[in-house]
This record gives sequence, structure tokens and C-alpha cells, in this order.
Amino acid sequence: MHLDCEMEKVNTQGTGISTCNSADHDIFVSNLQSGEVLCYSVVLIKGGVTNKNNSLCVPQNCKIKQFNNFSGLSKTTQWPIINFRFKCLVELSLEENELVVECCGRTLELKLHYKPRKTSLSVIPLYIVCHGHDGKFQAPAGVENSIRSACERIALGAKLIQTVIAEKLYDCNFGRKTFQLETDIDPSAPDCVTFHSQLSHEKARKMNPHELWEHFGRELMMSSLGSNNRKFLAFLSCTRYNPPTDGTVPNTYTEMLSAMEAHVALGGGGLAIFGSACLYTWAKTVEDVIPYLTNQTKVDSKYFMDDSCYRGTYGSCFSTTLGSALHELGHTFDLGHSSDGIMGRGFDNIDLVFTVPKNDNENRTSSKTCAHIVKPVFRELSQNSTVCLTRLLQVSYTVTPLEEKLKQKQENINRRADFNSTENVHNAKRHGTGKKFASQSGNNFEKTNSLQNKKPNNTTEKLMDISDHTYWSKSCAALLSYHRWFNDYTDEFSGELVLDSVRNVIESSVGIRVVEIRDGSGQILCDWQFLEEKKITEFALPSEVYSEAGQLLVAEDSAGNILKHPLPFYAVSASVP
Repeated sequence: MHLDCEMEKVNTQGTGISTCNSADHDIFVSNLQSGEVLCYSVVLIKGGVTNKNNSLCVPQNCKIKQFNNFSGLSKTTQWPIINFRFKCLVELSLEENELVVECCGRTLELKLHYKPRKTSLSVIPLYIVCHGHDGKFQAPAGVENSIRSACERIALGAKLIQTVIAEKLYDCNFGRKTFQLETDIDPSAPDCVTFHSQLSHEKARKMNPHELWEHFGRELMMSSLGSNNRKFLAFLSCTRYNPPTDGTVPNTYTEMLSAMEAHVALGGGGLAIFGSACLYTWAKTVEDVIPYLTNQTKVDSKYFMDDSCYRGTYGSCFSTTLGSALHELGHTFDLGHSSDGIMGRGFDNIDLVFTVPKNDNENRTSSKTCAHIVKPVFRELSQNSTVCLTRLLQVSYTVTPLEEKLKQKQENINRRADFNSTENVHNAKRHGTGKKFASQSGNNFEKTNSLQNKKPNNTTEKLMDISDHTYWSKSCAALLSYHRWFNDYTDEFSGELVLDSVRNVIESSVGIRVVEIRDGSGQILCDWQFLEEKKITEFALPSEVYSEAGQLLVAEDSAGNILKHPLPFYAVSASVP
């Protein structure tokens, strides 16, 4: 394809005259400013081309010229312009990168600095090859499925997840925070590590997902890679799809899963692990990401796994499985399950983060696209890690007893708001703390499920203003923004986050930022965020959170300390005095 901008032309009185004039256009970038410093390498550039003077020129492509004096890189890539908008992906080299966006004779210069944070906490992309297995993943003829190919796809997928996390936190006004890959910290490290397991592929194919997660978690921690400063984003090479021999096609995701061996999609603690049956749909290079995400080739589910949320194309399969990897990796960063967003089922349309829809009808919603998908089934591991087993079950959702009780009591709680606000001041004085004190009646009480507040915290209101239907819930975004794996903290700022079980009060000298109550499945029932500059050093747990057994308290402070504490059960009277 010709590198120059393609355009529509018209004939004027029989003579061919180009309608394009450089003065008819301007280029703009909407999500970045020149001089920005980024801690990750693959950057998403969103922007467009203006059309002035009633020009008939319709730009189809733009070029990005990239220069880096530190590495000597000089590169030009081409990206589609759709309805005068573009989204481009550029892999930066260390230090300063000079970019020139060019279209229709107009140029825009953009300088971006790639400087990883100085931290010892990293994520390692991993390809697990079981004993006796050749390491080749299932793929159609003509698709390279070697260990090298798998590692290239996984390494790029990890970088794309970095980018999505950063962009979605930026949408929430938290800045472009994300985790660091091992290669960010140590450029000599491999982009993806091949881990040769002692577990045979025959045994692996007989194990259920929970058993696979536990086995490889232990094996990795006992290996030379094992470290509390590392988390692993792992894919299992020996995953196998065994379709029915009679040539029939699975009609449901449940039927699809029943044909799988060594398939897993679990995350928690230090390990997020997946099967490799859909790696054949993943891109290997940055330039291939958009073509792969928009690939409309139909998956032949007679022979290969189709994990596309019932959309049936290679591009949708890439989108859903990349989004699922993001979701499961989120659990390793202590995230629970939200009712919506990425930590719900809101990850299938991750392709829209990187692509521009050709028309508004393509800007679909998860509810329409995934009408057959119900919420995932969640499972709690014995190590107290939150783990999600993504699996389709024919179940219906009902309101839990806790939610019903809280809903019945909310009117009374609201009537007590003024009294409690005054009483909390008295409590702080009575205990002689002189500290900022918060309770369920304050302005930081966030609505989740049936819980309500009179004045919700709007600090992250921007996160709902989205066009790609991929976003963090407020609680998840806040927790990530203060997480140790997303920030640099000194020992002087370590603080301590504790629960005073006598007073039912959470305490932190550096300031409490997030409080969540989760049920036994990891679902967030209610949450509070304290995002103002002033420090909230104490938070009184409302008595309602104790009304059901098996709940978990999760809290985070300004230093990234995380408290997880099971809540005991005791009876709550039906009336509120």
C-alpha cells in the first residue's frame, strides 16, 4: 500500500484536480502532551485530523516517524484514519523518543520519554512447557506455534495490558500508573521467560484449573524465579481442545469448556495463569495489533477453541482473551470482583481501546455483545488470595440477604446521618486521638449494589465518560492507584494499617484511601474511597457489615499497605435505634 495519504478526488470540468490542500487540515493528539514521561514502553496515541474549508479530502492513513538517539532507532509506521480519527501504537525506546505524525502534508511533533520507575516489584510474562511436551500451542495450519512465537505473543500481550491499565487509570484522573515488567527494570531480561516444568503434560491435562494454579504457583516459588517481589503472567503450552469426533460444534461455552484439557483462567496471589488454546489469535508485533483485533476471520470451532464471547471471529477471540488476562492479573493486585467494569465482565470489548470503530453501531456495549454470558463464578483459595474461575454456568442472580437487610435499613441510616456525624466527633475526642475520623455517614460513602449515599465522591467521575466500554469501577481504580506495585514508596512512608477489633475501627497514620467489604466469592458488596488531600486516619466500620458470615474486609492506605481481615458474624437487630 502506498505510504502517502490516500484521498478522494473529484473532476472539475473534466480535468482531474486534487481537492487536498495542506491548509485544509490540522493534526491533533487528544490523550498525550509533548514531553510526557511514561513508565511503560507501548504507548497508545489517540487523535485526529481536522477538515476545514469544506475540503473533499478524506484522509485514510497517517504515518508516524520515530527517532531515538539513545538506541539509534529510526522507524516509520502507518496507521488507518477512520472518520478523521486515529489510534496508533508505538513502542518506545528508553529515554527520549521524537515522534512526527504526518498526514496530508501536515505534521505534528511529539516528544515522549520512556523512563521505568525504580522499583524491585515486577511482573514476568511466562510460557510454561510441561515435561515431555514440545511447547507448541494449538493453532491452524500456517500459524507459527513454536515456543518463540508463543513468547512473542505473550510478551506483547503483557505490554498491551500495561497500556490499558495506564490509560484506564488516566481516565479516572489517577495518572498513567501501571506495573513494571521485568524487562522495564532490567533491559537484559527476556521479554518472556520459558519455564520448563517437572509436571508431565499427561498429568497436567488431567488436572482441574484450581489444581493447575496451585501446582505451578508452588513450583514457581520453589524455582530460581521465585520471589515475593515478582508476579507471573503465565500461559500453559499443553492446553488442548478436543472437539467432538462427530464433527458437531459446541453451542455453549460450557460445552466448549468440557472439550478442553489443561485449560485454566485463574489469578490471585502472585500468579495469573491461562491456557494457550487461543494464542493463535494474538498478535506478535505492535504493528499487527490493530489488524489482528479487527480480523473478521471466523473461528472454526470444530477444530479450535472459540473464546470470543459468542462473536466467533479471530479479532473478538483476541479481544476477549486479552481482556480476561487483564482481569485475572488484576486479582494478583488484590482487586476483588466489581458489579461492572474490567473486574466484572466488562473486558470483552478491550479491542475498542486500541481501535476506532468504522461507524457508531460498532461502538457496542458488553450487555449486547455478550448477551449469553453470565457473571463469572468466583472461588476463594486457601491462601486467602482472590481467584476468579471464568466459566459459564446456567445460573440466575438473586439479591443476597445482606443486601436486602441493608436496603431495608438505608432509610433509617440516612435519618441518622446528622447524628452520627456529630457522634463521630465526640468519639474522636473521647478516645483522645485528635485524628480525622470517618464513618458510613460521611460524604465518602460510595454506592455499590444496594448501598446508597447522599453525596457520592465524584473524584473519579471521569471514568464513566468512555467510548470503549472498558473501565475500572471506582473502588478498583482507587485501590490500584495507591498499590505498591504501581508506585514508588520509601521506608519513611511505610506507615501501618491495622484494625482495632475492639472499637471496629481501621487505623493508618499515613491516611486510609480505600475500604471494601467483599463476600465469600470476592464480590465487592460496599466500598469507600478517601481521595481528598486531607488524611482520614481512622474509619469506623458500620455495624451492618457484620450481618453476614464469611465476609472479608479489605483496606488500603496512602503507602500502599493492604489489610485483609475476615469479619465475624453476629446478629443485628431488625430495628435501628
